[in-house]
Amino acid sequence: MEIIHQLFYRNLDVVFFVYGFAFVTMGVTVLVQPKKGSEFKIANILWLLAAFGIVHGLNELLDMWAIIRSRQHVLDIARWFMLVISYFFLFEFGRRLFRLSIPKAPVWQKKIAALLAWWLLPLIGSIIFIGSFASHDFWKVGSILTRYLLGLPGGFLIGFGFYLYYRHEEAILKNLKVKKYFLLGGVPFLIYGMLGGLVVPKGDFFPANWLNTDSFLLTVKIPVQVFRAVCAILATWAISGMLKIFNWEIRNKLQEAQIILKQQLKESEERYMEIVEGSSDIIHTIDTDGCLICTNKQGCGLLGFSQSEIMGLHIKEICGEATWKQIEKGFGKLEREGSVFIDSGQLLKKSGEVLNVAIHSQAMYDDKKNLYGARLTIRDITERRKAEEALRESEERYRVLFEESRDAIYITSRDGAFIDINKSALELFGYTKAEIISLSTSEIYANPQDRNRFQNAIETIGFVRDFPMKFRRKGGTERDCLITSTIRRDNNGRIIGYQGIIRDVTDVKKKEEELMKIEKLESVGILAGGIAHDFNNILTNIVGNISLAKMLVNSDMNLTEILSAAEKACQHAKDLTKQLLTFSKGGAPIKKITAITELLKDSAGFSSRGSNIKCDFSIPDDLWPVEIDEGQISQVINNLVINANQAMPKGGTIHVQAENIVVGVNSTLPLPNGDYIKISVKDEGVGIPEEDLPKIFDPYFTTKQQGSGLGLTTTYSIINNHDGYISVESEVYAGTTFHIYLPAVREKLVETNKESDKIIRGEGKILLMEDEASIRQTVSKVLKQIGYTVETAKNGEETIKQYTDAMGSELPFDIVMMDLTIRGGMGGKETIQELLRIDPEVKAIVSSGYSNDPIMADFKKYGFSGVITKPYEIEELSDLLNNVTKKTTSRMN
Repeated sequence: MEIIHQLFYRNLDVVFFVYGFAFVTMGVTVLVQPKKGSEFKIANILWLLAAFGIVHGLNELLDMWAIIRSRQHVLDIARWFMLVISYFFLFEFGRRLFRLSIPKAPVWQKKIAALLAWWLLPLIGSIIFIGSFASHDFWKVGSILTRYLLGLPGGFLIGFGFYLYYRHEEAILKNLKVKKYFLLGGVPFLIYGMLGGLVVPKGDFFPANWLNTDSFLLTVKIPVQVFRAVCAILATWAISGMLKIFNWEIRNKLQEAQIILKQQLKESEERYMEIVEGSSDIIHTIDTDGCLICTNKQGCGLLGFSQSEIMGLHIKEICGEATWKQIEKGFGKLEREGSVFIDSGQLLKKSGEVLNVAIHSQAMYDDKKNLYGARLTIRDITERRKAEEALRESEERYRVLFEESRDAIYITSRDGAFIDINKSALELFGYTKAEIISLSTSEIYANPQDRNRFQNAIETIGFVRDFPMKFRRKGGTERDCLITSTIRRDNNGRIIGYQGIIRDVTDVKKKEEELMKIEKLESVGILAGGIAHDFNNILTNIVGNISLAKMLVNSDMNLTEILSAAEKACQHAKDLTKQLLTFSKGGAPIKKITAITELLKDSAGFSSRGSNIKCDFSIPDDLWPVEIDEGQISQVINNLVINANQAMPKGGTIHVQAENIVVGVNSTLPLPNGDYIKISVKDEGVGIPEEDLPKIFDPYFTTKQQGSGLGLTTTYSIINNHDGYISVESEVYAGTTFHIYLPAVREKLVETNKESDKIIRGEGKILLMEDEASIRQTVSKVLKQIGYTVETAKNGEETIKQYTDAMGSELPFDIVMMDLTIRGGMGGKETIQELLRIDPEVKAIVSSGYSNDPIMADFKKYGFSGVITKPYEIEELSDLLNNVTKKTTSRMN
């Protein structure tokens, strides 16, 4: 035994060499073994074992170097770090290997595996480094702790892990005859875990002071490194055997790939033959001399040859001379580039008939890349030639129609660039083609926002028809037009632009406006009788009550009651004149959002005055608001009620109905999707014959003995200008119903407060501007009666002077009350601008008898603080003055 002891002890450097070389060999063998794409789970973690083998093997070779050349401090540091790092790899490989078999593992294994979490390695590493730095001998304690905490559990985990992995994959591995490598491979790692993890350098703490390399040598008489080297050799042998599974896997995949490739090649050849034989093209194969060596069924059938007749023919025998020269000339290019295309050639049928063809020549090479022939794919283009000719003729006809059309035709991109435009469009806009192509479409809109309005409309439903638009010519003049247009899309359905027709209707609109004026005069004439009747009744009431008041001025009767009746009659007169002003309004619609219920009732009632008909209304309380020109829509209702009245000479009932509707995708109405209100006006009259229905909206068309036939034309124009739609249903002797559709606005209208019925007294200094002396006198008395100090002015010039003078005094004016229209002088609009320049805080009230003036509708925009329409009641005036003076007081505070 002593001889063996001396043998190993004296040759310990050789032991370390064998020890280190075995582990390095194991690591390199694992690394060079192809494993990429392997289905064996162990393949993904073997790099850890390879890293352990190489690093730990190098550590042992450094130990050998230390024995031969003696220890060095730098060498000791390298050996220590390599030892620690190698055991990190050993432990991590064992941990992951043990967890690989979790899916089919017994319960006890799953519980242990659950404890082997990822954080174990950083935890153990922290313990090793903390323990090492806290000790008196960093290197020795660090080595001992590394072996205890990483080497011992790492060896055990690998030993048991190999066994468990084999059990997990036994169904596959059994036939590969690698069981002995997995089982015997686990044993050396178990032993190595004990010898490397428990037999440590001698330390001064338990158990390193009891079980260590020195005590092992004294007991066994053989250095522990000898046994570790044997374990390394056995482990390397076992690992090399295990790696056979990857070679088997590679061979198996190669065999499967070969089978698949053979199958694919066979299927490819079959598909190729199917394509060749089933092709509608002629497919010839020729050699370098031009002789046919193969052809398909189409090549025989289309040319009228049998297979035996065509085989061996020279290609020039079945094609024209010019075509053969093209093929022959292309052989040089074919050899260089691999393919040649002849766009226009000819083949000769057996009958002598000529076929127009396109020929694609594909080079055929042998194994040495030498050209041995060509495959000719020949397509009959006779029909294509006919189609091309037809297309050319069609394009020529289209171009003639496009250029010669009297309507303006255009094509634009989505971003507004002109792509094409015809002569009529150039004449409409006043540009040359070169000039307009360089323009953006937004530059020809009178209002740039109109382009967005057009895009929103056309992209919502895919087209627009008679879409109203105002364009600006090159010189700056504006033209009213109607656009009928559709969307242009690419192959993916994306919108790329628009195309359509633009029709100049400027002159037509002027004629329509003239027609509307004529029609209004006719309507006023029809209504004159009823209006005169009602107005005379009102005046009778006023005159009678005032006369009675004069008679009873000194009597005991209640004069206030009589005067109130006269005042009420005046209010009725005011309402009637308001209706007349609304009715007289015309031209382009000035729209505002309004609730239409009262307008429908007032307009229908106004139009039926003095007649023997009555109006029946069916209007829901929740009818949506609309954005309309009240005067023009009132005229529409007036026209329809007058028509209904004339259709019922013996009297009857006109039914006026309104409802909310939603126009959706499935609607048959020619309207964009959205919210609308539907107004129906139905009479019980004689009806309209079926043959006349399509013509009722035409100018001057009428079936009545009286009338110009412009009422329904005007009605149609107004509804169209409101982006709405009007339709009619009628049956002779059963009545007529007109349906009107107007776009709705789902906005909650702000309810106006009812005028106060009490006089509110006030105080302050008021400057009253009024050109009528009688009104100045009357209004001054009223203002003084309710508590105000009043000065008057006849026009804007006097008002500005008096206001400026008062600003420097102790009593400036609190409010300026001015008439909008002053005959022969500066009116309210001009005066307020000058006053605002003098005093930006001026408080002014505008008054007028024309309630439809834009200033009256939007007085704040022009700088006024309040508005009141003539004639007005004292209660209404006192309430307005009170509100304005409150704002003044709030501003001063």
